[in-house]
Amino acid sequence: MSGAIYSETQAFAQPWIWVLVTALAAFAWWAGIRQIFLGRPVGSVPGPDGLIIGLWVVIGVLLPLFLATSVMVTTIDAESLDVRVVHGLFPRIRIPHDEIVSAEAMTYQPLLQWGGWGFRRDTSGDAAYSVGGREAVRIQTTGGRFLLVGTRNPDALLLALQAAGHSRPEALR
Repeated sequence: MSGAIYSETQAFAQPWIWVLVTALAAFAWWAGIRQIFLGRPVGSVPGPDGLIIGLWVVIGVLLPLFLATSVMVTTIDAESLDVRVVHGLFPRIRIPHDEIVSAEAMTYQPLLQWGGWGFRRDTSGDAAYSVGGREAVRIQTTGGRFLLVGTRNPDALLLALQAAGHSRPEALR
């Protein structure tokens, strides 16, 4: 985005996610090779070849590819804060600066407070975007909602909000 005051790109980097996805993908490849190419059915009641091929494509190819190429991009320009996950599977959030009431850096517990990483929304309408780590900036909007934005550098994100001409810099801490 041209005219960006701040931009941060983050990838899913938790080792446990990669171990889980790699194990699932390895199983899908094993099942596909065994049943489709070697003609040896998988399990005592094997699934149809179409199912095995579908699982191989989705879990063995698309899931690892999706995870490897997914990134969260946080951008601040003169008009707004923009948070999106590349691939468009999650909603893009754009908050004009005049709708930001306050912002604060914080450390949080993704699993306990939000059920993990990614895009999360709770029953009150508050949302969180995070792909790793425990550092974030919590933003309150004029509508009373909160947005938690995961970041590797919360101080830089807050400074960028100030540099963007936030009308109440004292509310940014």
